[in-house]
Amino acid sequence: MTGLEGRTLRHLALGLLLLAAAGCGSSLLQPSDQDRRSGHGGAADALAVKKFKDSSFLCNPVAQLAGGSALGLADPVTYKVQIAPLLAKSCALAGCHAAGATAPDLSTYATAKAAGAASLQDIQSSAMPVGGTLAATDKALFKAWVDGGYLEAPAAPSPVTPAPPSPETPAVPAYNDQIKGLLTKSCALSGCHVAGATAPDLSNYAAAKAAASDSLAQIQGGVMPTSGALADADQALFKAWVDGGLQEGTVPPAGAASTGASGAGAAASTPLDRCPVPDIADKTSPAPDSSEASGGQHLVNYQDDVQPLLTKSCALAGCHIAGATAPDLSNYAAAKASGAASLQDIQNGVMPVGGMLTDADKALFVAWAAGGYAEKGN
Repeated sequence: MTGLEGRTLRHLALGLLLLAAAGCGSSLLQPSDQDRRSGHGGAADALAVKKFKDSSFLCNPVAQLAGGSALGLADPVTYKVQIAPLLAKSCALAGCHAAGATAPDLSTYATAKAAGAASLQDIQSSAMPVGGTLAATDKALFKAWVDGGYLEAPAAPSPVTPAPPSPETPAVPAYNDQIKGLLTKSCALSGCHVAGATAPDLSNYAAAKAAASDSLAQIQGGVMPTSGALADADQALFKAWVDGGLQEGTVPPAGAASTGASGAGAAASTPLDRCPVPDIADKTSPAPDSSEASGGQHLVNYQDDVQPLLTKSCALAGCHIAGATAPDLSNYAAAKASGAASLQDIQNGVMPVGGMLTDADKALFVAWAAGGYAEKGN
């Protein structure tokens, strides 16, 4: 075999390699004109083979990126995030691979998944899209989606564990003691989360309890209050209330008697920040004698004792009167109905807004409650 024949056969074999690598930078595989003129066919062939091996890596980026890690993605490839936009711009076009047009339909997750394997083969062979081949990275994305099991959407993020309550947060907060005041100053405001305004109503225990789980999620997510996120301590307080079973009254220590109001005896929550500040400087009522409160010569009653106290401290214009802030304390029936809840507010310093009652006035109200909320004296 002459040198010319040998070179011809070698070039024929290389030509077959060129056909197999069509579209993959085949110009890189050809021996240079200088190689041909020099007659160093062996060196030229070796160089061509090396170039072919190197170019085969470049010609098959899908194989190199199929695992997905080389794409630089932290999460698996999914239909919603990567594949739907890719198909929408290249395949699922009007009159092409859309519903009612050319099969397969690639316009939805279900149909794209069903045709995934066949579509991958068409994409890798450049049979699809018809107008031209996809970019190497797009091919790699589609293959990673198929190899990853045709995921539809990213996995839901793990729930964020909120910070534990601060040491100052009560182990078991109660609505009457802590939560009502928190909601009153931040949420249950006029025109906001009160009856007849924005849902949910957070102006009383029953309504706040019913909406507690949703409210907690909105508070922790910074959605509520709309004026700005609650302080971390207030968020922890509300969460402790929810986790503690949504207690209404104070949970007494083991063996102690409970003094909290509950059930029907609890009155509606009061938007206390709207009440005027009462003048309590002259509250010097003497403490009632225990014998009187328990049936002695003078029975503490609404008409003689409690009505004057409420009139000067609570049942003021714009505050706890009919048509204003609940509960109404302007008459005997209303004051009696909310007596247990009012007593707890008074003892906890929640009411009156302007400042706590004197010890003597507190004792007077306690004696009235202990005596059965009498309307008139003996």
